[in-house]
Amino acid sequence: MAYLSGVDKGTGTGSVRNASGTLSRTTFYKWLKRYQKDGLKGLLDRPNTPLRKRAPTVRKKYELDIIRIRNNNPTWSKKKIAIERYQRISELKNRQSHSGDVRNAKAHLLQLSKDS
Repeated sequence: MAYLSGVDKGTGTGSVRNASGTLSRTTFYKWLKRYQKDGLKGLLDRPNTPLRKRAPTVRKKYELDIIRIRNNNPTWSKKKIAIERYQRISELKNRQSHSGDVRNAKAHLLQLSKDS
């Protein structure tokens, strides 16, 4: 309450003092705004947790793969895990495209053999 009586008297904010020394101007105005809005209840401690939390950026279907890699390689960073997953996905895509090429080639050969 001593802080607020200093404001009412117009003594200035830079010289407002508390038991441990001078209170910063930013903190003082933040507290003043809270006091004016909510009274003494506004000066109670508030939780430090953010109001908005980031949504997970990893899809659920990839989460188990990432957890498995992390458990097998606990010293790897998230970048190393991302590189490993990218390489695995690239290998799978290459295999699928090659197997598709082989299937297409076999179908083409069968079609040629039927035509002749």
